[in-house]
Amino acid sequence: MNEALSVSHLVENIIESHFDVPTQAPRTCEDAASRRGIRLDQELKTLVLEGRDNLYVIHLPGNRSVVFKGLRPPGGKLQLLKREKLREYGLDSAQVNPINVMEKIKNIAQVFICDSVFANPKMYTNNGRRGDTLVLATNKLPDIADAFGVPFRVGRFSKPRLNLPEASRYPRHADNPSRGTSG
Repeated sequence: MNEALSVSHLVENIIESHFDVPTQAPRTCEDAASRRGIRLDQELKTLVLEGRDNLYVIHLPGNRSVVFKGLRPPGGKLQLLKREKLREYGLDSAQVNPINVMEKIKNIAQVFICDSVFANPKMYTNNGRRGDTLVLATNKLPDIADAFGVPFRVGRFSKPRLNLPEASRYPRHADNPSRGTSG
């Protein structure tokens, strides 16, 4: 089976549903989770990191921040890829997800998956277009890396964010994201 066909099949199995959110892109994970009516720990954050010679991807919940000390690849430390460089790959900060990052950036050396994502059976993220949301089964995150032939590592690569606004912790309809919020 060719790679494009196997990736296409994987994507169809990962996308469980879509629901609409306002068309203006959210600026933060807090904003995205609030618009989706989900808890912040259900919002999947996918970041592109830059090392000395390679690019890396990390997946973690929206309520956590990266612990760079645990991400020591060969060749030194990592930092977030600058927005301008991200745009060179046809991505922007509110458009990165586990699938499109692998499709658009061909030279990813490794994917880091924070083990805290597995606390939720499903995570919500953008699908690369404004207004659409992907609902991903968290146990499929390693399969995405495998489908693109990129090695992955699961571990504790994040810590709780302590400076979260109170509203980000307890959205109104976290138990039923399709309901949205009422005024």
